[in-house]
Amino acid sequence: MAEQKKIPPVAIPAMPKKTALPPSPREVDTGDSRRVQSLEDMIRAINDKVQKAEILNEGFGELKSNVTEIRHAQIKMEAEVKSIRAHENVLKEKVEEINEAIYDPDNGIYRRINERIAIDKQRDEKLDKAMGSINALGEVLKPLEKTEEDLRKIAGDDLKELQSIVRTRQVIDRMFWIMATALVGAGAKILWDLIVALNN
Repeated sequence: MAEQKKIPPVAIPAMPKKTALPPSPREVDTGDSRRVQSLEDMIRAINDKVQKAEILNEGFGELKSNVTEIRHAQIKMEAEVKSIRAHENVLKEKVEEINEAIYDPDNGIYRRINERIAIDKQRDEKLDKAMGSINALGEVLKPLEKTEEDLRKIAGDDLKELQSIVRTRQVIDRMFWIMATALVGAGAKILWDLIVALNN
């Protein structure tokens, strides 16, 4: 800032000391002398106040300095307000990003949580249904278990022999099928060899 010229103090000439004027016969009669005296006293008091006023006696420079300081403080406050507003904008953008991440209809956390809850609910319903089916199957198997117990009571030790016979029968059936397959294969081979020999 360019330095401004210093304004010299205003010098107000001092009021001349009161000189007593000879009273005129008219003033003595009307009481105007008292009024003139009070006016002179008032003017003198105003003159004293003007002479003592700081603003007129090199106080303007101090006032200007104070105004400059106030202006600097105002500029600093404006810069701080701009910085706060910039931070508010950044914070607002972050809040909007968080809001979008939570409530976005396509990829938001809220939608994912709702989907997860729906999937868990469907899984629980399927598990409940499967448990119901298992329980129903258990009810169906109970008479069979009772029948097996009754058979054991009836058969006693013969049940073990019966189970052994059933297993032996299964083994014999397997051996029969193996032998039958082998015989059919051997017969087919002999028949094939015979056809090949006749054709030659």
